[in-house]
Amino acid sequence: MPVDAKKLVKKASQHLKPVEKLDCETPRNTTTDGETIKFDYMWATHLSDEDFEWAFALFKANMYEMYHMSQWGYDENSKRNELRATTSRFIIALNSKGEKIGYTTYRFVVDHNIPVAYCWELQILPDYQNKGIGGMMLDTLERLSAKTNMTKVMATVFLYNAASLGFFHKHGYVSDVTSTMPLPWAQKEEEETATTEPVFRGNVEAPVIQNPVAIEQLDQFSYRKNCGTLFKNRETVSSAKANCDRLDEFCEQNIVVLNNDSSQVSDDYDIDKDLKTSITDERLSKNLLRVSIKSLNAVQRKSVRVIRDGLGLLLEAPTGIGKTYAFLIPAIEKVIEEKRNRSIEPKKPAPIVLIIANTGTLVKQVYDRCELILGLKCMDDVEPMHDVKIDMLIAEHHFTRDACDIAFATMGKLKATIEAGDLILDNLKMIILDEADKMIDPMAFGMDIDNIMNKLSEEVKENLQACFFSATYPRDSEGSIALTTIQEKMLGDKPWRLVYCPRMPGYITQKVIRLPRPTKDIASHDWIVKMNVIRSLIDKDLEETNCKKEGPYEQTIAIFCETVGRAAQVATALRLLGYNFSPLCRLLTKQQQAVTVNDLEFKRIHGVVCTNIMSRGIDVSSIKHTIIMEMSNQFDTYKHRIGRVGRDGNGGTATVLIDHNTLLNGRSAAIIDQLYTFMNQSEQEIPEWLEQWFRSRHPQDFDYA
Repeated sequence: MPVDAKKLVKKASQHLKPVEKLDCETPRNTTTDGETIKFDYMWATHLSDEDFEWAFALFKANMYEMYHMSQWGYDENSKRNELRATTSRFIIALNSKGEKIGYTTYRFVVDHNIPVAYCWELQILPDYQNKGIGGMMLDTLERLSAKTNMTKVMATVFLYNAASLGFFHKHGYVSDVTSTMPLPWAQKEEEETATTEPVFRGNVEAPVIQNPVAIEQLDQFSYRKNCGTLFKNRETVSSAKANCDRLDEFCEQNIVVLNNDSSQVSDDYDIDKDLKTSITDERLSKNLLRVSIKSLNAVQRKSVRVIRDGLGLLLEAPTGIGKTYAFLIPAIEKVIEEKRNRSIEPKKPAPIVLIIANTGTLVKQVYDRCELILGLKCMDDVEPMHDVKIDMLIAEHHFTRDACDIAFATMGKLKATIEAGDLILDNLKMIILDEADKMIDPMAFGMDIDNIMNKLSEEVKENLQACFFSATYPRDSEGSIALTTIQEKMLGDKPWRLVYCPRMPGYITQKVIRLPRPTKDIASHDWIVKMNVIRSLIDKDLEETNCKKEGPYEQTIAIFCETVGRAAQVATALRLLGYNFSPLCRLLTKQQQAVTVNDLEFKRIHGVVCTNIMSRGIDVSSIKHTIIMEMSNQFDTYKHRIGRVGRDGNGGTATVLIDHNTLLNGRSAAIIDQLYTFMNQSEQEIPEWLEQWFRSRHPQDFDYA
């Protein structure tokens, strides 16, 4: 062990009050809902018995089930000793009333010969979670780590604790090189070990591996070059949508348009269905027909009318209904109108319309759709609209710094481009947020949107038209859509309208499979049982479509996991079993992701094993089955996941796998409650066991008379 590491840890540990002495307290002390938080700092050994019991009770309430599921098991005496160790220090969060609402414990330690500040526990009362308090305490730890010359801040998180993984990932934490996270490509095959502890049916025999792959000997240069070639030669999607009369008819009958005072707009508030009469620009009309958009559905027509009238727009409609064209068409029309009346061209890129989405993949997809209807793709029988200049602001794309009328952007690249002075917002007339529920969330991109709004001049704000598009929005206690302060700021005092279309019952067939309770037999482990169920579902799809493992395929499948580690495991296991599946997660480069999505669209692979990177906005018409291997801790994510089979009028099947521990855990059980309610509202067939389970949890909701 390096002497320097020992010395640094010893020196840091000698500070009696390191946070106060080194001035490391976070400057942030206000929650997302405006409550002021204070912090106390003390050694674990200085806690009163009452405070210690409170801290331990909170740990147990939050983590008992997690430890019970782990290979370590739950050892109460051991955890008590850990919390009260002589090297352990507490940061305790207090609300505005002085009540304790959470804490983190940390230690200065040498980990793998490196001096680190180790975040041992971070526990917050459920009512105060997702309000930024954990981030405040992490910020303090990071400042303390820097001031004491620690190399980094570390924490240990269970792979199946999706909420905790998401929290640390959001704050910039990644898997450490010393992590035991199962990444199949991180080890040589000969270095892998197998447990040979006796189980009920004898010892587990290690598999015989022939011709193991030596990762360091792979020709990575040729691989990257080949990936780049595949990326450049991707096939173009030349058809924008599939016709679905049943869905269009449902939209016609159920769509509602409301004013911002909640009064209903008359049913004849509309534009013509026929493109030739509803779209004034003949070039745009011709290009829309070329990509198989023969008419506009009710969602698109009502939205176009609202935007043409210069009003703010809040649109909520199910995934796959064609929201993209509901804002692209009026955005293009807005540019043509503004440029017709403009006498002086700006010297720098100054977009008239700014379209922002939550991921680069989604931005690229929307940009491609815009290129398609502008006739800028290499296709026959289109009329290119070169007078409408468009460009992208995403990490892997070079911004031309040329004329730009419509800018498609992710938040990170947009901020960097504005700060560099390469983009100005003086001519901005319209701002469109796709996947708006994420974009306005203060815990996601909301504060960044607010920062962009603060950069606008008063004149621009006064004339700015704000439009929000999403499949879900936050609701208040009465079930109504609740505007955030950021939305109110963007809409201002100007009138706006809500276009709402409910989801179509039975449009996506939802199925739930309950896994048996595991025993001590290794074959009953949740992982093995889930893989067997997934195999049977894939085989059934192949049989029903009369296809083989190796292809060709009639339709494709998306399997959703919560972590990149699990996605890698499942994809690797399926490929070893002969199934043509690819992983799709943030560990892949943007080029690899684009190639995989293109392979999926054109059915060159049978499916993907993906994280939530695939859950929003990515249109792949070939997907007819989504398998939810692991439920998210946010139910809205489930709605977006199953929507992958509902693209542009295509229905499909969504299958959820639920294990025994999910039903026992308080938080995950609450998600299953929402699943039951959602399936009931969607007129889905509910399994008898789920019906009985829900009734036992909510007997007051049923009349047994």
